[in-house]
Amino acid sequence: MVEACLDQVHITVNKNTIPYETLSPFVTSGIRLGSPAATTRGFKEKEFEQIALWIAEICHSLKMQGETKELSSSIATKISKEVTELCSKFPIYR
Repeated sequence: MVEACLDQVHITVNKNTIPYETLSPFVTSGIRLGSPAATTRGFKEKEFEQIALWIAEICHSLKMQGETKELSSSIATKISKEVTELCSKFPIYR
């Protein structure tokens, strides 16, 4: 659920099991964050802190929405725009 919502705003993560997980490996309870793609773009601490804030905002929003398990369109639009703006400052090919 979190993975899909992050993907919706252009933040890519992988579903992953967490240590001491009691559920099946096919039912993951965590996400894995990778940094190589972002560091290749030139992201530094400031940008990673912003990414963390977006992830926290999305997780908080999902928690507040309860059973719907969908990201509100206003939050999705806002964060998606901000992610796009940040990435435009750090193009993949320079």
